[in-house]
Amino acid sequence: MEIVFTNTLSGRKEPLVPRAPGRVRLYWCGVTVYSRSHVGHARALVTADVLCRYLRARGLDVTFVRNFTDVDDKIIRRANEEGITAAALAEREVRAFQEDVAWLGCLPPTHEPRATEHIPAMLALVEQLVAAGFAYAVPDGSVYFRVRRFPAYGKLSHRRLDDMEAGEEIDPAKEDPHDFALWKGAKPGSATLPLPGVVAEVRSRDGTPLAANQGGYLVITRPWPGMLRTVYRDPDRYRQQYWSQIPGAYFTGDGARRDADGYFWVMGRIDDVVNVAGHRLGTMEVESALVSHAAVAEAAVVGRPDELKGQAIAAFVSLEAGHQPSEELRTALKRHVAKEIGAFARPDDIRFSDALPKTRSGKIMRRLLRDIAAGKETVGDTTTLEDYAVLARLREEEE
Repeated sequence: MEIVFTNTLSGRKEPLVPRAPGRVRLYWCGVTVYSRSHVGHARALVTADVLCRYLRARGLDVTFVRNFTDVDDKIIRRANEEGITAAALAEREVRAFQEDVAWLGCLPPTHEPRATEHIPAMLALVEQLVAAGFAYAVPDGSVYFRVRRFPAYGKLSHRRLDDMEAGEEIDPAKEDPHDFALWKGAKPGSATLPLPGVVAEVRSRDGTPLAANQGGYLVITRPWPGMLRTVYRDPDRYRQQYWSQIPGAYFTGDGARRDADGYFWVMGRIDDVVNVAGHRLGTMEVESALVSHAAVAEAAVVGRPDELKGQAIAAFVSLEAGHQPSEELRTALKRHVAKEIGAFARPDDIRFSDALPKTRSGKIMRRLLRDIAAGKETVGDTTTLEDYAVLARLREEEE
C-alpha cells in the first residue's frame, strides 16, 4: 500500500516518492530558545514524532532533523532582563526543551543543529543572495531579503504578498515593508556580541552581574583553551593580574557596559585615571555617570593639562537618536555627573561628537582624545584607528 500525503502546494493527495529509494529526509522547524515550551510546541512535537515513527514502521530509513535557534533578539533581550548572557540563557532553555520532549515520550531527532554552529555557512549564503540581487545591505550593516524578487513567495500558503501584513518593526531603510532580515548589523562603535562559546559579562568589583547600561568590569566567565597560558615564568603574576581581582572570573582589565540589546561597549582601561586637584578619578567612573543620562549613547573621558588643578576633566559625548547638542544639555550633563559622583568630578569640558575614535576591536583611543583635548596638533600613531574620518571631524570641531 502506497503512502499518501496532501501536497500543500497543489492541494491534492499525492503518493510519497522518495528522492532516494527507501530513504526519507524530514526537516522540522525547531524552537527559538528564549522561554519555556507551551502546548503548541507539544502538538508540533507529537505530530513530527508520529510521522517519523510511521515512516520507519513502513520500512523507510528516516533522517529526522530539528534545529534550535539559539541566537535571536528575544534571547538577548531576555538574557539582559535576567542579568545573564545570551549563551547561558539559550543553554538553559535547550536543556529544558529536551526534558519536555523526553517527558512527552518523543524520539530524539537524528540531528539537532544549533544556529550558532553554522554562522559561517549563513554568512556565505547571505553573500550569495546579495550577489544575485535577491538581498541587499542597509547602512547599519543589516541585510534584507527582497521578497518581490521571488515571485513564488507566499505560494505555498496560497496568500498574495499585498494581502500580507508587514512585521511589527519596520526599518525605514527597507526597500519594502515585507522584506525580512537575513542578518542584523552590529551597532557602529560597539564591540558587538561575544563569539559563540565565549561568555562575557559586566560585573561590579565584588563580582555581582550588572544590569543593562551600567558601567562595570568586563570579565570572561567561561574560559577557552588559550587562556590556560600564563605569563612566561611567572604564573603567580598571571593569577593575580587576571584571576584574583573579580571573584570567579577572568578580568580583562577593561571597563565596559552592555546595552539593552546585549551589545558590549568597551569604555577603556580600568587603570586610566585623572588627577584633579588631588582627587584620583577613574575615567570609567565619570563615563558611567555620563552614560546613565538618557541623552547619552557613549562617552569618553580624558584629562587635559590645567594650571590650577593639575588636570581638568574633558569629556567627549555621543548622543542618542532624537537628542541634539546644546548649551542646555551640556550644563545638564555636568550637573548630572556632579550629582552622581560629586562636584569634584564635574567635567570642565564636554564636546559633542557623532562618533568617537576607536580601534578595529571597538576600544576608544583615548590617547588621540587627550591630544585633541590638550590642543596638540600631532596625534601620534593612528595605524589601528578604524575610521580616520572620525578624527578629522573632531579636529574640525576643535578648529
